[in-house]
This record gives sequence, structure tokens and C-alpha cells, in this order.
Amino acid sequence: MSGVAQGGQPSFAQIASGGSVNWSTGDAATTATVSSQAAISVNMNSGYRRSDRNRNFIWIDANDYRNTFGTTSLGPVQGKTLINAGSYSNIQAGTTITGGYMSNSGTYGYFILSRNTTNNDNDRINAATSNAYTIQSADVPLANRNFAYFDKTSFDASGAKIGTELSNGGSVTFPANTQVNNVDLVDFGGTEYYEVQFNQAFSGTLAVGTGTVEFTFVQPPYAQPGETVFSFIATPGERSTLDLSELKELTNTPLGGRGTYPNGPDVLALNVYKVGGVAANANIILRWGEAQA
Repeated sequence: MSGVAQGGQPSFAQIASGGSVNWSTGDAATTATVSSQAAISVNMNSGYRRSDRNRNFIWIDANDYRNTFGTTSLGPVQGKTLINAGSYSNIQAGTTITGGYMSNSGTYGYFILSRNTTNNDNDRINAATSNAYTIQSADVPLANRNFAYFDKTSFDASGAKIGTELSNGGSVTFPANTQVNNVDLVDFGGTEYYEVQFNQAFSGTLAVGTGTVEFTFVQPPYAQPGETVFSFIATPGERSTLDLSELKELTNTPLGGRGTYPNGPDVLALNVYKVGGVAANANIILRWGEAQA
């Protein structure tokens, strides 16, 4: 019951409780614009071992890592960008952290890298060096993705949550009926931001720090919630037919109720909308059969 119903889930997890199906004519929408998260940088001390040239790893001070991220797990830095800091230049551009190890105590730790270190003379570190490297998060523009990173203050102020719809007043474009599918609060080295997933991908590029997304808040003029059992796109000006006879049987309940299943009969609601363009007239013909005792 915590996600947006898009089919593929068991029926018992998507049942609309009695009285919860809203039939509205639609109120005037209000919108809120949310800013993308700016790049976050965390400095990291080098380890106490020499960093050899042309290797796919570097030594890291595990004490500094544990103090910064509060764990020995590499989950917080997996896939993040690693760059040089200070006078060191042994990290190639575009290098990310792909793995490694951090001890539970002491200073032993290392990162496995996506690219080998270079042959620069200053890449040999014979003792721990303060702030030798920088790890970056939320630092890559997102193009045509179904998720985004948002500034925590901006997102909290918007009031957006799971099920909130997206509109096209920001710097990227969303298909019709796009909603928030999941919201995760991420802590990266003491800085919190949101990773928000959508049920459809946007078009365009969401810039780091300056990109915006617009959320819309309205009582929708269609049925919700419930279980989405089918969805398809009809071609304009042509006839489209969908046979649901083998999909699902609509039934009553052994003990009748005043609401929807399980406190009453099954309800089939058809939500029809245009994905773009101006309004157009259309005809919908429904045919069904009933079991005879």
C-alpha cells in the first residue's frame, strides 16, 4: 500500500478500502518548484601505505572514513566520483569508486577504482596525507532518467510525497500522468538530500544544482486508488480494441457491503486522458457478459 499502483502487484496489496475511491471534477491545481541537489564534496585522508602507480586502487585512512560516514560499509561511496585534492594528481578524470575495504578498527582501508592511477611523480604517498582525495555525490547531470536528486530544504517546502504528480513547469519535461513513485532521504558525509523516483522517465537534462522540477497538487478528476489491471495507448483517428475477458473476473462479495471490495463488489473504473495536444472527441464502447445461474 506504500507505492503507486502500476500493476504487477498482488491484488490483496492494491485493494481500495470502502469509501476511499474519490470521484472528483478536479480542483484548480497548485504547483511547487523544487531545485536539484548541488554537488556534494567530502574530503578523505590517504592511507599509511604507498600508492603505487598504474594501479586500480588507492589506500585510504579507515579512521577518517569511519568518522565521516559512520560505517565501514562502502555503500555511501559506491559509484561516486573520486577526484584529486591538494597537490596530488594521480586520479584520472571520470574515475569512480567501484569497491574496496575499510577495517573496523585501525587505519587499513582502500578504494577500488574504475580507472587506474597515473604515472605522475607526486602520486606516491608514504604516510597519511590529510584531505588527499575528494569524493563527490549528486555531481552528474541526469538526462532522460526516472529519478532525480533534490535539495532537502526545497523538497520539504514543496510538500511533495509518494503519489504527487509532475507537471512541465521545470527544466525537464514529464509524460502525462507521471507521479512520484518513491522517496529516499540520503545522507552523504553529513549532508542530506532526497533521491526521488518517478513512475516514468523525464525528457531533457536536469542540471546539477540549477535544474528544477515542478510538482502539481490537485484533487484529480479520475478514480484512485485501487489496482491498475491494464493500461494502453490508443492511436488518434484509429480504432483500438482491448479484450479483458481472460484478465480478471469482476465479482460480488459473499456478504454485501456499502463500499468497494472487500466491503462490497468489485468496481472497474476507466480513466481516459490525452497524453498531449489539444482536446479531441472520442467514442468508447464497453461490452460485457454476466454469468447466469
